Formats: sequence, C-alpha cells, structure tokens
Amino acid sequence: MNKKILAIFALLIVAAGMSAVSAFDLGDIFGGGENQTATVGGVDFNIPAGYENDTQAVNSQFTKLFKDAGYKVDAAGYAKDSTGVVIAVVDYSDYEISDEEIEQEFIGGNTTTINNITSTSSIEDGAYVFSFAKDNKFVVISTDSEQTVSEFLIA
Repeated sequence: MNKKILAIFALLIVAAGMSAVSAFDLGDIFGGGENQTATVGGVDFNIPAGYENDTQAVNSQFTKLFKDAGYKVDAAGYAKDSTGVVIAVVDYSDYEISDEEIEQEFIGGNTTTINNITSTSSIEDGAYVFSFAKDNKFVVISTDSEQTVSEFLIA
C-alpha cells in the first residue's frame, strides 16, 4: 500500500474526529446506567456509565469518505456532560503493511502507555488523541484527556 496515502488517511481521521467531537450537542445529554462493552471495527472498548452513543453522526462523517476510497473503517462517538469521545478503527489487513510499519511511519506524538497499550499520544486542535496499531487495525481515540482514554481502553 502506498505509505503516502496511509499518512493522509491518518491525518483525515484526526481532522474528522475533531469535528465530530465538536458536533455533539452536549447540553441535552444525561448520563446513567452501568458500564458496557462496545465493539468498534472488531476492537472492544469499555463504555463508562453515563456515556450516550452518537455513532450514527460519527459514522456519517467517517465511513462514507473512507469506504468510498476502499478502506474498511468503523467509527463510534460517545458523549457525557461536556466530554465527547470519538473512536475510529481502520482495518488494513488487505494491504501489505505491518503494525510496526504503521506505528513507525505514521503515528506521531509522545510515547504513552495507557492500560498496558503502549503507543503515541498528541494534542490535536485542543483534543487529546491516542492512536495505536494492533492486529492489522489502526485505532484512534480522540477526547479531552488521557484519563478519559483510559476509561474506554480494554487492554
């Protein structure tokens, strides 16, 4: 797979994630209930109590663009009070590129370990972004803080 295309793809995911987080109508969301598990693109995530699902809005921004380009991508959005979380998972198993190549070439930022997953984090347009590659899947979580990411990650 052309590495330049993947780099552009990674940047577009972050940009789309930022617009999706800012698009949540947080004033109308009320939390409650228990923690749940959700699967996004074949990867399991913990959804803390009180977070409401807004996946339809996120999917409309992510999946059309990248599915039209031939990528397997799934995305989900969650919100609670003033915190929005966007999760995007890209399956690149159809391409000849390894997890290590993804992490070395395309995932930038500070090396960070959250819930026993070591990869990179960065601040993009005021949002905390944690991304990693595992089992031919590129995962990006965009939210307000490392603490919020740790609530969603299942090691």
